[in-house]
Amino acid sequence: MAEDQKHPGGRPSLYNETMPKMVKLYMQECEGNGKLPKRAGLALFIGVGRSTLQDWATEHEEFSASLELMNCSQEDILCDKGLNNQYNSTITKLMLSSNHGYKERNDTTSGDEPLQPVIINFADLSPKKNEEEQTEEDNGGNSETAEPSTD
Repeated sequence: MAEDQKHPGGRPSLYNETMPKMVKLYMQECEGNGKLPKRAGLALFIGVGRSTLQDWATEHEEFSASLELMNCSQEDILCDKGLNNQYNSTITKLMLSSNHGYKERNDTTSGDEPLQPVIINFADLSPKKNEEEQTEEDNGGNSETAEPSTD
């Protein structure tokens, strides 16, 4: 190493241009064995930690795209096999919620009753007029107050 070049420190990365292909190879192996592709399984397959996979995804766009493809595959398999009762529903629900953003929602606002429409009258929201202007309008634009008739 030349004297003017500094060593970046730490262990050199194991990443190389074949890593995105390794993700696809791992997915094919999972499919052939009837296994669900998982990040932990991929990390073991490649021989690195899960945090390394995330670091590589941040640094390498092609690897990130391969991981996203694997996540989509996992989501699809979970949904299909969960709906067909091939996977335990509790574990399927847990994995979909923790890894893929699925949420169980309960109606806590209406007690399962139909919601009533809310009507907003924007005229009621206009600024209040001062009393003098209001009195003039009430009297037909006449600034004098109207006397009650004595008929």
